[in-house]
Amino acid sequence: MYFTGKDNKGRHFIFGFMDNLLLGTLEVFITTDNFHSVRAIITTPLFDSTFSRTITLNRNVISSVTFDLNIRGIGTELSNKGIDIQSDAEITVYAVNKQKVTTDAFIVFPIDALGDEYYILTWNVRSEFMIIATMDNTVIYLTTGKGATPIVYKGVTYTTGMTLRIIMKRYESFHVFGGTTSDFSGTNVKSSEVITVMSGSQCSNIGGGACDHLCSQLTSFDTFGKQFVSMNMPNCNVPVDFKIVTSSSNTNVNINGKAVVHLATAGDVHTFQITDQTSRTIVADKPIALAFFAEGGCGSDQGDPAMILMPPIEQFAADYTFSTIKTPGNPFQNALTVVIPSREINGLSLDGQPMTSYHWRQVHGSSDLKITNVNIVDGPHTIFHKNPTVTFIAVSTGTAEFNSYGYIAGQRLAPINSVNSVLTSHDWYNLYTV
Repeated sequence: MYFTGKDNKGRHFIFGFMDNLLLGTLEVFITTDNFHSVRAIITTPLFDSTFSRTITLNRNVISSVTFDLNIRGIGTELSNKGIDIQSDAEITVYAVNKQKVTTDAFIVFPIDALGDEYYILTWNVRSEFMIIATMDNTVIYLTTGKGATPIVYKGVTYTTGMTLRIIMKRYESFHVFGGTTSDFSGTNVKSSEVITVMSGSQCSNIGGGACDHLCSQLTSFDTFGKQFVSMNMPNCNVPVDFKIVTSSSNTNVNINGKAVVHLATAGDVHTFQITDQTSRTIVADKPIALAFFAEGGCGSDQGDPAMILMPPIEQFAADYTFSTIKTPGNPFQNALTVVIPSREINGLSLDGQPMTSYHWRQVHGSSDLKITNVNIVDGPHTIFHKNPTVTFIAVSTGTAEFNSYGYIAGQRLAPINSVNSVLTSHDWYNLYTV
């Protein structure tokens, strides 16, 4: 079953950057697949009203803009750190918070693909999340999840089940930081207007190696899905950790090769690990979200943690243009992970070249899905299928000396938990043997 709806392309974006333990560079990469030139304006309306950058974008060419490091969220604060990007045609925006040894990246979602209810997913070291309002007089309700780290704000400690209410104006940001040992997973965020929600870690240790910055933009619960595929971190032969959060009570999750997991209440979280570098299906009977957490210690000094919010199969897209990440003096070994039905591999092209010769592996738990990891060179890349109705996932990653990053190249953001969702005849559910 494939759902139509909004994807990560748009004309208006409001987002922010969270804190990174080590100061580096805050940067966005912007591109378009429009056949005509596109004009984009980047501003920081409340943080610095004098900051304005206008760029002209051409088809499948990446342009970048950097920001003042002081615009990142710090501690637990209500501040003015929202960033605004507007364009006269559809564009795609990727953001990176990078330093020589602590980097992560994320795709930025347009305002018309945002929602008004979210569940936080973080790891358990120096965890943080950030909310940015897209409208004035936005009322936010933050309810601390079961077992989640309490939110401490203005001298009040909000423990499990307690709700913090704040009112935000457009472009205001609310950043929450939990300290050295903390995990906000399962915390519920509701608002009177659509909002942007970021999640991750100032710098987190997972497995071996050193700590690394984690960041991802979260999707609202109405875009959660029921079918997912796990992946490994390319060029990094270590376990991968995953976290699930459910939006509904009495949710059952079948992780291929593991016992069925029962999540009793909305906001419940389950963590699991895959150690053998295989890709597996994760199938739930009610909508869930799934976060990927790469471990560090890929080699003597290679790789560190990274976070990716994995799109459900129902939200896979049909084409992607993206860019790798560069850090001066510490180059990444960049890779692309792709999952697609085996019968569709022949129509898939990366930078204009067919992908049939790559090593494709079976996804465990699927009768048809295949996965591959492909090393790619620095710079912009485009991957698409000759049949525009064929959808697949593409994830961009990189490992370097004590550093790594990971982000999805894109996804659809249809409200698939809505009664009025529109369906087409393309039926992904037939791909599975559960």
